[in-house]
Amino acid sequence: MVPMRMLKVLLLFVFITGVSSAGVFVSADTPMTIPDLTTVYSYITVPSGATITDVNVMIDSLSHSYDADLRIWLTSPGGTSIVLFENNGGSGDGLFGTVFDDEASTPIASGAAPFTGAFRPIQALSAFDGQNSGGIWTLTVADQIAGDRGTLNAWSLQVDGSDVPEPATWLLGGVGLLGLALRHCIR
Repeated sequence: MVPMRMLKVLLLFVFITGVSSAGVFVSADTPMTIPDLTTVYSYITVPSGATITDVNVMIDSLSHSYDADLRIWLTSPGGTSIVLFENNGGSGDGLFGTVFDDEASTPIASGAAPFTGAFRPIQALSAFDGQNSGGIWTLTVADQIAGDRGTLNAWSLQVDGSDVPEPATWLLGGVGLLGLALRHCIR
């Protein structure tokens, strides 16, 4: 039978290592030019430690003289890619304060340029749920038609999740519990 004291320590350990977390991470490699018929990549590094429960992407500022030329997608550190935006907006110009959020009421395909506010992406961001947030996230912007160019000025990533303890945390917790068990047995 497990002594009550050891059970309390075990519950405290589980509680401490299962804390929920959220963070907003901003690109450090923007602004960048989006030339005609070219694909550009921007990166955000997220520290390890959270199992994803929700991801939102904000295009703070992307100017382009013909939005329908663009395809934008996000790739997680685990290699999962989802399309956020694809040939929307016709001859309109830009995405400014555009939030891609699965919970938004308007699909991006129903929006109009310049895109401002919250939109559901072409593919669901929930494809990232359950993955570890840690690592390099890639925003890819492709200009697919000649004649216009633009600039990705800034973007950010919001990640909500529950903390995943580092292996060292589990090891230390296990050693501590083993020590308590041995101490109890020696008495």
